[in-house]
Amino acid sequence: GFGVRWVSPVGPLRLDLAHALDDDGGFRLHFSMGPEL
Repeated sequence: GFGVRWVSPVGPLRLDLAHALDDDGGFRLHFSMGPEL
């Protein structure tokens, strides 16, 4: 998958797109705000 990080005026934003490794071929989208713990 791939991801985008952006340090915005309201705090860090993360957006990641992931693709399954099995035959299902599904995608997942992850969005988070705030610092990494």
